[in-house]
Amino acid sequence: MRKYALTFFLSFAFNGFLVGQAVMSAPVLRPSPEEIRFTALFSDFQAGEDYRIGVGTVGEKIQNVRIELIKNDAVLSNPIETFEQGFASSWFEVEKISVWGYVLSSTKLPAKGESLLLRVVVPREEADRLQRMFVILARKYGPTRWYIEDGSELNNTQW
Repeated sequence: MRKYALTFFLSFAFNGFLVGQAVMSAPVLRPSPEEIRFTALFSDFQAGEDYRIGVGTVGEKIQNVRIELIKNDAVLSNPIETFEQGFASSWFEVEKISVWGYVLSSTKLPAKGESLLLRVVVPREEADRLQRMFVILARKYGPTRWYIEDGSELNNTQW
C-alpha cells in the first residue's frame, strides 16, 4: 500500500511540476532528393514569458535555410534572428547550438489554446553536410539566460 501512495504522490508532484511549461510536437519530416522539409507545432505558452523558437546546429549556422512561423494559416512577420542557445547539454549532450529562429516577447505570444507552426526547408546538400539539426523551444529565465523547455534532434539517419 505504501508503494501505491508513493507512486500516486510522485505522479501528482511530477505532473504539477510540468504545468506551465510550453511544449513542442515531434517534428514531421518530409525529405526529398532536393531538400529536407519539416514542421513542428508549439503551444501552451505561458503569459508574461519570453520564448525562442528555432532550428540550429553545433558550431556553424545552417546555410540557405528557409524558416516561417505560422499562426492560423498566416505567416507571421516576426524577424528571423540568429542566436546562440547555451545550456543545451541536458537535452542534446552539446554545450550550445547556433540557431536561426524567432524571439517571441511576452506581448506577442499566441492566446491560450492557440499554437504556432514552424516550417523549415533546408537544401539536401546542406542537411547532408551538417548531418544533424536541433529544433528548440526555449524560455527566458533572466537577462541573458534561456533554457530549453522542449526540443528534438533530427539527423541524417532520418532523411
